[in-house]
Amino acid sequence: MLFRRPVSLNVKDEYLVERHPKQDFKKGKKVSILKNQEVVLVLPDGIMEVLKNVYNYKLKERVKYLYFCTSNKSVLGTNWGTKSRVHISIQDKKKTLGGYGSIQFRLINPVRYIEKRMGNSLFVTAEMLTDLVLAKIPESLVGVVIDLKENDKKDLNSLTLKVKELLSVSLKETLAEIGIELVDLVVTNLNLQDVEE
Repeated sequence: MLFRRPVSLNVKDEYLVERHPKQDFKKGKKVSILKNQEVVLVLPDGIMEVLKNVYNYKLKERVKYLYFCTSNKSVLGTNWGTKSRVHISIQDKKKTLGGYGSIQFRLINPVRYIEKRMGNSLFVTAEMLTDLVLAKIPESLVGVVIDLKENDKKDLNSLTLKVKELLSVSLKETLAEIGIELVDLVVTNLNLQDVEE
């Protein structure tokens, strides 16, 4: 009888998640998992199962895809700034709002990320995750500005405090939907500019 090697994947250092290049694994196939990994099994019907703290596993049913994820949920961080400004009306005057700061986050739920964002991608890197998070900041900022009350816009100080508070809440919810945890959001500066008529 031939010895069949178990399925394994040594995930590249720069990858947070990597899909095994092969697909359609038969029931009974053995999977070897490294100590710093967890594996997400995607069944043919789309249901996902996570293997944590398991190093040798025999598939109990047919599996469509195997995603190998680093189990070390390290915190990533970067600076952010609004490349496009958000329109806001303060005391009937049209202005634009911009800002910058820093953000820390981590991929905490690979299943949700795979389900919502991976599509046909074979891997995700820290850089790709950072780009995604940075793209969500202006989206959240637009929603925050829409939700502001007139009382929040009476001066730059009250506006800054309210935007910081609401942006953190909005971003936390937005990122959680795709499996990312917001660890910290710092708004260093918010500024207003007049809209030229």
